[in-house]
Amino acid sequence: MLESPNKIKSLIKEMCQPFINIGEVVTGSSNERKLIDLLKDFLNDIAEEVNVQRISVMSWQGIHGEVAIGGEVFEATPLPYTPSGDVDSRIIFVGNSIEERGLSKKDVEGKILLYESFDDVDEIESQYLEAVDYGALAFIVFDKYPSRKRKIVIKGDYEYRYEPSTPPPIPAVHLRREEGLKILDLISRGNNYCHIHVKSNVTLSAEGFNLEAYVTYGKDKYVLLTAHHDHWFTCLTDNIIGLLLMLIIAKNIKRTLHQTLNTLVITSFTAEESGAPGYAGWYWIYGSRKYIEYLDKRDMTNNIDLVINLDAIGGEKLEVYTSNIGIIEPFRNIFEQYVDKIIPHDMPYFDSFNFSYLRGIPTITFTSFNYINDIYHSDVDNYDNIKWNTIISSYQVLQKLLRNVLNKDLRKSIRYSKYIELLYDEVTKFEVPVELKLNIYRLYQYIKKAEELNEYEHLFKLVNRLSKVAPKPIFEGDYRHDYGKFNVKYFPKVLTGRDIELIEKAIKCLIHNNVDEAIDYLKKVPSKRVVPGTEHILFSLNIKPLISILKVHGIKYKHLILIKLKEAKEILLRVLDSACKEYIELINEFIKDLYEVIN
Repeated sequence: MLESPNKIKSLIKEMCQPFINIGEVVTGSSNERKLIDLLKDFLNDIAEEVNVQRISVMSWQGIHGEVAIGGEVFEATPLPYTPSGDVDSRIIFVGNSIEERGLSKKDVEGKILLYESFDDVDEIESQYLEAVDYGALAFIVFDKYPSRKRKIVIKGDYEYRYEPSTPPPIPAVHLRREEGLKILDLISRGNNYCHIHVKSNVTLSAEGFNLEAYVTYGKDKYVLLTAHHDHWFTCLTDNIIGLLLMLIIAKNIKRTLHQTLNTLVITSFTAEESGAPGYAGWYWIYGSRKYIEYLDKRDMTNNIDLVINLDAIGGEKLEVYTSNIGIIEPFRNIFEQYVDKIIPHDMPYFDSFNFSYLRGIPTITFTSFNYINDIYHSDVDNYDNIKWNTIISSYQVLQKLLRNVLNKDLRKSIRYSKYIELLYDEVTKFEVPVELKLNIYRLYQYIKKAEELNEYEHLFKLVNRLSKVAPKPIFEGDYRHDYGKFNVKYFPKVLTGRDIELIEKAIKCLIHNNVDEAIDYLKKVPSKRVVPGTEHILFSLNIKPLISILKVHGIKYKHLILIKLKEAKEILLRVLDSACKEYIELINEFIKDLYEVIN
């Protein structure tokens, strides 16, 4: 029987206080050690075995920041990874972007630049890099939302490689919106000189901690329940609530299920928010990446049947991201009772992504990530601003789900054919060769046949292998000029089909002299399609010069533009043809594998 909402709320609040009392938990800090001790104390009563994995991390901590202008001094929050520094110079307000404001390098070089953050506050990172590119001496950003401090990691390089990268070169601080507007008023009254002071500390080789606990022992198959424990300020949604839900659920499971078919392991990760060594461009979800290496050494990875991850819970809605839609099907009635939306892919911002992308393991992440932007990484991520209904729903769905998955043979329960259905739907959104469609359909038929023959062990391994190669994290555009988050796409090279369709529509518009409509279509064609992490470029086509000509001259050079667009279309058709041949060959390997099993 499930507890009442009031009891759940009371229990979480009671458990929350010791974690809040620790304060901000930066990976590799003394506060992380305190938190690990707190976790161990709690788990000693319920876990069969508790292990701590020590990993080398980079630990950055902000100590002090201030901005002085016009005789006034404003407290400022050092942005993560900022260097220490003192800068005196002229200050200029550049809005959201130097480029959008129409300023030149000559206007801003050698100055302190004041920005207002975008609605998507993660783009503070992009604003900082723009300031560096234009030769700024220091960077100040004030928040889009009132009355909050915020911490967003800044970088010294546009790319997101896993390897060490360039440290941020100039001091950077965040201001509450109110202070930012006061500074704007001071600038408008002729106070053009500013002093910025930043003090931070970075330990390039600190020690972070992953903690795992075996809650129940079953057979040699594992279900992992995970959350990260590092957090800026004392952020409840990100991720004290997720951590507490993991602990409470584990305690309930231990108390009420004396025996389970699958072994339940709960794991708390370090270095989710920051900490990848050497200022790596992909600085987040590093602790879980190292944990997977730890599991590999113990020959456990191939025996993990499911990872359930909890991150950023407590926004307006509760969503589920899953790397294998087939794992949802046996429990769909449970999800539909409590979850607002099911997204059929993992996300590169969650620890679960390392399990699904690097090892093909089925994952489910519960999150409100898309609904916490206003409080994200801020000091107002607290009791006053979290949505208890979402937290209570998370608790209830997890209770039901864990009781089911721990006592089911998950490899027999997964609907593997559903994954192939999704793959087919994603690939056929655009015009692709019939042979590719037929091959995916043939793979679907073979998997259906293997399901009928109960070849579950083989199917589990095969679909896991497919899950490592079919989906990729994708950024569409140029890091320097385009904003937006990473997406996950299945067989992403077929997105070239969408680009071809857009160019064809633009050509038709130009033939009929509809310049504005043609420009709208061409703007949707990205200049690049990149796989972050490896930075492999899947596609590159710069048609921005053609857009510029159309904006300035209209149909004057229509004939020339049409020739260039037709050339671009031919190039893309060859790219798409090559990509489809690659995917057909890949799918054929899986078909051959299954053919031997079902015949």
